[in-house]
Amino acid sequence: MKIRGRYTRGIGGLGAPAVPVRKRQAEDATPSSVDPSDQVSISDRGREIQRARGLALAAPEIRQELVDEIVGQMERGEYRVAGSDVVPRMIREHWMLTAGAVR
Repeated sequence: MKIRGRYTRGIGGLGAPAVPVRKRQAEDATPSSVDPSDQVSISDRGREIQRARGLALAAPEIRQELVDEIVGQMERGEYRVAGSDVVPRMIREHWMLTAGAVR
């Protein structure tokens, strides 16, 4: 991506007015310009979310032991699924997929 000239478009570029670009001076970036009292704190809820996200990312996408168990049941002819169990899940999944597409 190339940016030319002294001005850039606003975010999205849809009729947004041009905004002048100011070059940062070297002294603005020195550590001495940082206020030592600046702090960032993460709430307990934020820490919970970080932990949950980490666990979700670390988990395998496929639970192989469950897949192996079901395949074994199918091979032995023991796997039975009632239509009354499948239909509500299909409807829920369809609803979630279509609701996600709308957003």
